[in-house]
Amino acid sequence: MNSLHYLSYGPVAAKPLVFLHGFLGSAEDWAETIDSFTRSYRCILVDLPGHGKSVGYSDPGMYSFEGACAAVCALVDELLLRDPTLIGYSMGGRLALSMAMTSARFGAAVITSASPGLEMEGEREARRAWDQALAERILTQPFPQFLQDWYGGPLFKDFSGQKDLLNRTLERRGRNDPGELALSLRGMSLGVQPSIWNRLAGGSIPMMFIAGEEDDRYSKLMGKMAALVPGARLEIIPECGHALHVECPSTYANSIQSFLESLPAT
Repeated sequence: MNSLHYLSYGPVAAKPLVFLHGFLGSAEDWAETIDSFTRSYRCILVDLPGHGKSVGYSDPGMYSFEGACAAVCALVDELLLRDPTLIGYSMGGRLALSMAMTSARFGAAVITSASPGLEMEGEREARRAWDQALAERILTQPFPQFLQDWYGGPLFKDFSGQKDLLNRTLERRGRNDPGELALSLRGMSLGVQPSIWNRLAGGSIPMMFIAGEEDDRYSKLMGKMAALVPGARLEIIPECGHALHVECPSTYANSIQSFLESLPAT
């Protein structure tokens, strides 16, 4: 059975929240965020395919964008979760957004620093090539050096002044398997993700889009998507970058809590 590894916190009978991490991450990434939720919600923290303990699948389709979405939906069904709220960051946010638009299983969604896909084939082709080259680097470069280079890039510039955060992140990331990450990167690349820009106006569940003010690219993208989804809420968090849930977990959690409290009772 191609099931995903997950961690569960909070009362089993409480309203469920399903957390999906980003590339290189794992369920443990949410450790600093979920304290605000575990008394009132059932928190399901998922290891996505190729990450954490969700590894070693014989079916290569598990590492595809569609396969990962199907695996999360299967987990929701397996756990008998009723109208769960999806909370996804970056790669996990892309998956969450796609599922929120295409599956009737979910009651609400929080999308953090994520994309609905690339509209132009030329863009997708360029991104596929970039991710293929990155996958080769993961396999051929010493993994600790790859991680240092990745978190030294412009997307994570806010990590440079927070040495404890950077060291903690590198230690967590170092537990992943490079071969599994390469499979995930190739299969879940933004270049192979189906674009759902044309579906956003048909969004039928409550949604919130969140980005950090210092993350110029994604703060603009979140705003553009929020303007298209009916009734969507937009939060741009000051003095924070791309990885909100680890850079400013308390502020991020408070924003999500406010959104959850605004949802209609079920």
